Amino acid sequence: MRSIIIVEDDLSLAQLWKKAFQEPDHTVAVFGDGEQAINYLQSNPLPTLIISDYHMPKRNGFEVMQALNQLDPERQVRRIMVSANHLLDYAHDIEALVDFYLVKPVSYRELQGLINRLLV
Repeated sequence: MRSIIIVEDDLSLAQLWKKAFQEPDHTVAVFGDGEQAINYLQSNPLPTLIISDYHMPKRNGFEVMQALNQLDPERQVRRIMVSANHLLDYAHDIEALVDFYLVKPVSYRELQGLINRLLV
């Protein structure tokens, strides 16, 4: 069973992403802010994959990935960061923490294809 975490404050977008992950062998948890996701990560088994928006209330996606990096220093968890903006000032720091960085809008097909590649 593969565990996937979605961290996205736009609920309609989070549901679209969740749909992209719907497979019989996947469990998907959705969190509306980074703080909820960090709390979950600290008290549960690590997921197979995490996809996080950058701009969110309470704790941003960068902070989520930093927390995950402390919990998973060997980088067993696959990581995707998504943002509506090109974060050029932070690109180097973000790329050091994630497997892929995507700029919204991200198409359903693009996301599904990326997930299939990552979870092989």
